[in-house]
Parts: sequence; structure tokens; C-alpha cells
Amino acid sequence: MKKIIPLTAALLTPLALLAQEKKGPYESNFELPGSRAEVYKTIGDVKLKIYIYEPKGHKAGVKRPAIVFFFGGGWRGGTPKQFLEHCRYLASKGMVAMTADYRVSSRQGTKPFHCVRDGKSAVRWVRQNARRLGIDPGASRPAAARPGVTSPPAPARCPSTTSRARMPRSVPSPTRWYCSIRSSSPPRQRG
Repeated sequence: MKKIIPLTAALLTPLALLAQEKKGPYESNFELPGSRAEVYKTIGDVKLKIYIYEPKGHKAGVKRPAIVFFFGGGWRGGTPKQFLEHCRYLASKGMVAMTADYRVSSRQGTKPFHCVRDGKSAVRWVRQNARRLGIDPGASRPAAARPGVTSPPAPARCPSTTSRARMPRSVPSPTRWYCSIRSSSPPRQRG
């Protein structure tokens, strides 16, 4: 028994170190047609991008509502492609829609703490660049994927109409999401 414990520790220690090992240089480079990508954060040799979908004819002087999507994957994996159709749809309705990449354990060997930190950095970057992006930071909201949520999306108020707009059936909706152009009221929780 006394020999088994050191032997087990000797075998498991290198595996634990490999699990913590940094994966090397990384720059998010996903193909998201119709978007333009900008680096919102650099951490060492890791460059994280936010993919921006704008309404046709959008100009920086116009303050439009915006939404930032964060993909789901339990902080282990996933890509900004999860919200490609959501972003396209909302941009077609007059919003500036964005989907952000962030560090995950499968690509960078990070912990959930780092994922949350990257999400906060993305929202901060959007607010700091609001004028240049042509968005109203007071009318913008973050949205994140939550595993296991099957309810339909909450209605979104879009600037092109005064009525509530719903996502088309062709857009998958595995998550709760929201957007609002009124900064005076908090997002409504459904369910």
C-alpha cells in the first residue's frame, strides 16, 4: 500500500501539469460571413476578437442599440459561430450585433474565472468604442448562452419598428437572450 501511493502520485503529476499547460499562440480566426472582426483583448500571445454585424448603411454617427453574444460550452469549448444567425437577423432589424470569442479550457487551458474576465473585457471594449462603432451604450446588452434552456427567445425591440420582433423559426434558439433599446428598464426575466 505504501508503494502504491507514491507510484500513483508519480503517474498523475505529469498528467495534471499537462492539463494546466498553456496551448501556445492563439488568435481567434473564425469565418463569420458578413461580419468584421476586431481584436478586443490581447493576453500574452492570445488575441481575442469580437465579430461585428452592422445594419446596412450604418454610420458611426448614428446611435443604435447593440447586443454582445457569448457562446455556451461550459467554459470548455464553443465558438462565436453559435450566434451567427442571431447576429445577422438582429443586424437586419437595425441593431449592431456582436459575438465575442473568449478563452476556454480546450483551446487555452484556462479556468472559468478567465472566461468571465474576458467577457467583461469585451463589454468594456464595446462601451469604450461605442462612439466609433455607432452604438448607444445605454441601450446595449450582453447575452450569454446557457446550457439546458429550451424556452423561446424573449421578444426584442428593434429600432426599425415600434412592435416587438421575434426571431424567425429558421434561427435556432437554444438560449435565452434579450435586447432592449430602452436603458431605463432592466431586461425582463422569463420563465
